[in-house]
Amino acid sequence: MSGGAVELINVTKYYDRTLAVDGVSLSVAAGEYCCLLGPSGCGKTSTLRMIAGHELADRGDIVVGGRRVNDLPPSERGTAMMFQSYALFPHLTVLDNVGFAPMLRGVPKVERIEESRRLLSLVGLGGWESRYPRQLSGGQAQRAALARALNARPQVLLLDEPLSALDPILRIQMRSELKRMQLELGLTFIHVTHSQEEALALSDRVVVMEDGHIRQTGTPLDVFERPATPFVADFIGGHAIFRGTTGQPGNTVLPSGEILHTQTKFGTGTPVALAVRCDAISFARRSADDNSITARVVTIEHLGALIRVTLKTMDGQDFSVVIPERAERGTRLTVSEIISLYWTVADTRIYAEKQAQPKAA
Repeated sequence: MSGGAVELINVTKYYDRTLAVDGVSLSVAAGEYCCLLGPSGCGKTSTLRMIAGHELADRGDIVVGGRRVNDLPPSERGTAMMFQSYALFPHLTVLDNVGFAPMLRGVPKVERIEESRRLLSLVGLGGWESRYPRQLSGGQAQRAALARALNARPQVLLLDEPLSALDPILRIQMRSELKRMQLELGLTFIHVTHSQEEALALSDRVVVMEDGHIRQTGTPLDVFERPATPFVADFIGGHAIFRGTTGQPGNTVLPSGEILHTQTKFGTGTPVALAVRCDAISFARRSADDNSITARVVTIEHLGALIRVTLKTMDGQDFSVVIPERAERGTRLTVSEIISLYWTVADTRIYAEKQAQPKAA
């Protein structure tokens, strides 16, 4: 097996008069693991289904492995789809489920069985060939669905929320298995998820979507460290967002009247959003030039080695910080306590706020 490149060129999709995907263009390199990330209704699943051929694009081109595939049926696109529900046939054994696609292609039975057994061994289900889907755990069903998709011999494997039905520990285990198999097989994976952690852990490329548009694409590190918009910073997680208005050059004034120093060229009176990585915010001042804000503690969540503290600014803006559990012991925080927090100007990213554009009818 080998991966194929995928290119979307100004792809648009309507459902009746509702615009689901709006002129999306994207290039995914052969052998790349790409995650489409975004909230429900952002267009990521519609984009995946158009690549697969389960939905038709109203405008634009879809190119897989150098071929325009807009008018081809799913079976001829060089893609295979792994559905969120796994969609295993309940009346077929695991072996017959995995061998279903080659059976339709007319592959001889002996060859079909041999390849299906090989793929089941690859995904860790060797010895489970005679079981039925009802006899599988969630993780086993996911592995069987993956083996079945791979048996279609795709250039591109399309995964629609494949880990969402698994418990947290199994989800972590299975995402490691997915990445291992993708590297071993050399296939192109395009994976839809709403889990920021999943996208950051798995992908070579993260594509963040909102309202049918791509807001940012890049490596996980690029997107996390340099979010392109306040939405990306907020959705990717790990950032506190503050909104205010630019004042004197280099200053942003919050609704509470507190002033934060920012490196900005925006004119006075510009509505702005500030993004600060949660792990850059401290309970101790480190420099006389640090930004400072006062906030009330809302919740304290113990997450093992880390503590997540949710806070509310004096003007009602919510945000969170993450600190090592040992550091929290020294602060002895309590709910409803009013505290001061600090971070450097260099850790502050600033964005001009834009008015939301209405969707086309």
